[in-house]
Amino acid sequence: MKNRKITAYSLTAALLLIGLFSFNNEANAQWQQLPGSALDIAAGADGSVWIIGTNNRTYQWNEDNFEWDERGGTASRIAVDPNGNAWVINRDNEIFQRRGNNWAQMPGRAHDIDIGGNGEVWIIGMDDTPYRWDDDSYEWLEISGTARRIGVGPEGTAFVVNRNNEIFRRRGNSWEQLPGEANHIAVGAEGTVFILGTNNSVYKWNDENYEWEEYGGTATRITVSSDGKPFVVNRRNEIYQGRR
Repeated sequence: MKNRKITAYSLTAALLLIGLFSFNNEANAQWQQLPGSALDIAAGADGSVWIIGTNNRTYQWNEDNFEWDERGGTASRIAVDPNGNAWVINRDNEIFQRRGNNWAQMPGRAHDIDIGGNGEVWIIGMDDTPYRWDDDSYEWLEISGTARRIGVGPEGTAFVVNRNNEIFRRRGNSWEQLPGEANHIAVGAEGTVFILGTNNSVYKWNDENYEWEEYGGTATRITVSSDGKPFVVNRRNEIYQGRR
């Protein structure tokens, strides 16, 4: 009887812990919690990681001090270019680029943004249309299709999720539908693709098997580091880094 009580207590404690952090260990995922809390998170090809705090301020990860350094400005969405500079969308859907220690407003308005490992910047406009930034003409070039979330790969290949939660990958001048459904998508600078399913579970794309493999854990926001590991924000605004 004593052993049964210990076993029941251990199981209950484990379930409470899982519920608290919104993670599970079914896929044996290894997660490390980082300090602070966030609304959104993004990683650049140079290894930089930025967040939007729950106060809507922007912060950059300082690995040496194991803390977030405030970078000023307020935003609701964030992406990071290969040089470690953030691009953000604020509450008014205005777009800003970090230049040195200042923020420069860019033309247009958007509700999602991402940047590829090659530096290509994509947004989802207010009309749900994808656009790609053209620095030469200093304007957003319209791309066919509609979406609500976007991730961009190392060669500028866009992956999107539409309002029906369907997933598409850009192939030349057309879109290829991938299996499954998602709430959010992210692509690393080396090409690793992750989604948050409609159940908010974390999945990793296996191109050889042409399927999504469960990674473990649940989240509301996700990005992928330069070495292909996910960083996520969960429903409690806690921040975690994938360790495998």
